[in-house]
Amino acid sequence: MIPFAQSTEHQLNDQMRAWFDSFMNHLQVDHMSLETNTATTEKQDFYQRMATANATDLAFTSRIQSSRHFLGQLILSYIDELRQRHVEPRQLAMDFSDASVLVWAEIDDDNELMEDQLRLAQAKINAQYSQYGFYLSSTIVEQSDCLAIPSHYQSILK
Repeated sequence: MIPFAQSTEHQLNDQMRAWFDSFMNHLQVDHMSLETNTATTEKQDFYQRMATANATDLAFTSRIQSSRHFLGQLILSYIDELRQRHVEPRQLAMDFSDASVLVWAEIDDDNELMEDQLRLAQAKINAQYSQYGFYLSSTIVEQSDCLAIPSHYQSILK
């Protein structure tokens, strides 16, 4: 049992070392871009907030970055899931808020199989991302409902 524990501890140390090395490399790149005035405005603002230690600003910036990361990954995962399931609704549109992605899907009338696949895809994505506080919510309509995509949604598939 000890060799396994040592092996696991060694792997964890290797992972931590790799993460730390990567983190330090990113800091060096950021430092250089700040010194040469090539850093993005967003990056400059982030380091300014870090330097002034404004906890509220830091928390807000972290929240924005977290939402961008997780919502982006959630959308990509959902589209990939639809592709794997060979699901192609007549129309597909999305909108988002701080912690969720809203999906508008129009399907052919009485296409229960596609509706089931859309709901299963949603369930799988929610199982994957809910642990981080991010969700996907679907509205599924049929062609005969004659409902337009809400204006605040962005069409992905027409």
